[in-house]
Amino acid sequence: MKDKIQKIWNVALKNGKYVFPVIVCLAVAITVVVALKASGVHHDELNQIGETVQTSESQTSSSSEEVSDEVPLVKNEDSNIQNLIESYYNALASGDEAVLNALCDKVEEMDMLWFVEISKYIEYYPNLEIYTKPGYAEGETIAYVCFKVKMTGKEAEYPTYAMHYLCTAEDGSLYIKRTSKSNEQDEYVTKVSEQADVLELINMVKVEFDNLIAEQPDLLAYMDEVSNDVKRTVGEELGSQKATSDPDGTEGNQGQEGGEGSGKSTILRKIDEKLRADGYETVLTREPGGTPIAEQIRNVILDKSNTKMDGRTEALLYAASRRQHLVEKVW
Repeated sequence: MKDKIQKIWNVALKNGKYVFPVIVCLAVAITVVVALKASGVHHDELNQIGETVQTSESQTSSSSEEVSDEVPLVKNEDSNIQNLIESYYNALASGDEAVLNALCDKVEEMDMLWFVEISKYIEYYPNLEIYTKPGYAEGETIAYVCFKVKMTGKEAEYPTYAMHYLCTAEDGSLYIKRTSKSNEQDEYVTKVSEQADVLELINMVKVEFDNLIAEQPDLLAYMDEVSNDVKRTVGEELGSQKATSDPDGTEGNQGQEGGEGSGKSTILRKIDEKLRADGYETVLTREPGGTPIAEQIRNVILDKSNTKMDGRTEALLYAASRRQHLVEKVW
């Protein structure tokens, strides 16, 4: 079981952009389904919200060997770290883009859309508890944040946690690193997060979450509903932005966004028929799916019997299907 937890944690760390900030948020709280069901990480894996580090002993760097001298996980007493984390989660709760951009090295467009949309479902994040370990280099810190999420219209506060990599700017201020870390930093963080005291902290949150779900099983359905709503809204916004940036379709691609049963396939077939009638060569495809392998992955995603699939697993399956589709058909 411990090996299983470690593997899941590795996955979340490397692919989860620091594990929750939504998918972060819902990955933060809804991702307690991801966060906690899959190991406990953002349920997202929010968030929101995994990639595996593959390193043999012979490849282990000197920096990783230093991790063998484990530094105990300690409760934070640094006021600068406390202020940074509290400001970050307050901004997540309110969807304050300016503050989020100011506190992080960079927030990707899709992540920001998630943050803003998920904030509509969140009242606040009570009881932030911050635990730290030294980062890879001087001026860097790994912060493990245990917290609860108070969602609009719900009495229960969902327990979850997130990992953030903190760095020091040239002016001495702290910021949250959301862009890709170096290979050395990634390897270091992975090894630190496999240490017993970190796993114990994760398991403690998972147990609390499992107990809550046992008492209120309907909460999972609610979190899935919110997650799907946010996903749909973000997808529509991204599609709208793409259409606005290329109103004439000069790139030669025509896509159709919409929910299940909204008529996407019917509309695209008619467009395809019209273009062919006008003498154009077309390729009609879809995502997820579009190729034999991608279609198999699609079947897994849409299989209603897969009720225990967590959010991050689903996201990775979508990514795998898209990658296969790009390689076989688009490129």
